Amino acid sequence: MTLWQGSQNLCHYLLHVASTTTASCDEKQHSLNSNSNFSLENKTVCELGAGLGLCGIVAHLYGKAREVLLTDGDTDTLANMRRNIALNVPPSSSAKSGNDNDIDPSRTIRCKQLLWGKNVDAFREKYTLNNRGFDIVMGGDVAYAQEALGILFETAMVLLSKDDDGAVFLLSFVFRGGVKLEHVLECADQHHLRWEKVWPQSSTEESVVEETDDSGEGIYVFQRISPTQS
Repeated sequence: MTLWQGSQNLCHYLLHVASTTTASCDEKQHSLNSNSNFSLENKTVCELGAGLGLCGIVAHLYGKAREVLLTDGDTDTLANMRRNIALNVPPSSSAKSGNDNDIDPSRTIRCKQLLWGKNVDAFREKYTLNNRGFDIVMGGDVAYAQEALGILFETAMVLLSKDDDGAVFLLSFVFRGGVKLEHVLECADQHHLRWEKVWPQSSTEESVVEETDDSGEGIYVFQRISPTQS
């Protein structure tokens, strides 16, 4: 299996967030004009099209997310993902039991099958506390087909918490399959989302992103537009 460029970029960003987070422990939300406040710590995270599972593992081990749920539609991919978790994550956090000096056993990581647009409401109800949805939905290199963008965003919006104004959809965009940034942003507008490019933001970070043209490749945060902002 391949670790696609978009997933690599998302991992770099998650590691950057984990190493530079300045938000206080009681920080509740991510402000699109205050990137330094973004934190994975104690958040519930769902990754779409998780593939090898690396981004979710990084969110769990380094971002200290309270709960990470990795999803994919392919059963063989899920089997590989579970093996990667078994090889890289201490059993205490993947099995909700045991004791480890470095991993809080109350933090969990697991894998489940999810087909975009298929029974997503039932999925959210089954896998989130009180059907509240996730604080963060993320995807690395999942915007690869223009005809699938709508269902991708619809799935993410169903999974995101509607009770938390700070809930965000974190998307790693790379130019693939003819999908351009303008297509992604048009889809975001259709779903009444505001957005911000949060990475790369410096020449050092740009050196990690393989960007040969003005494609806009990078990490984008999407957030619902509240009634007061519309």
